[in-house]
Amino acid sequence: LLVALINESILEKNQARLEADRMEREMKRKQLQQKCRELFDSLDVRGNRVLPRSELQRVTAQLAAVFQSLGVNFHRKGLEQIFYV
Repeated sequence: LLVALINESILEKNQARLEADRMEREMKRKQLQQKCRELFDSLDVRGNRVLPRSELQRVTAQLAAVFQSLGVNFHRKGLEQIFYV
């Protein structure tokens, strides 16, 4: 009985930790989405929701700074490659 209670307690703590991790990822995703939206909107001077690739490439450093500020793991080379997909 004691082993069963300990196992149940461990499972509950693990589930709580997983849920907390999920919520943190979701919060970080929303923050990243907002920061990217703000950056995009600052570049979209025509207001047509379209930006040329060259305009986006120009702000790669700013985009990298946004990722770093939110603790997003990425490779700079990978970030530069997204413009050639």
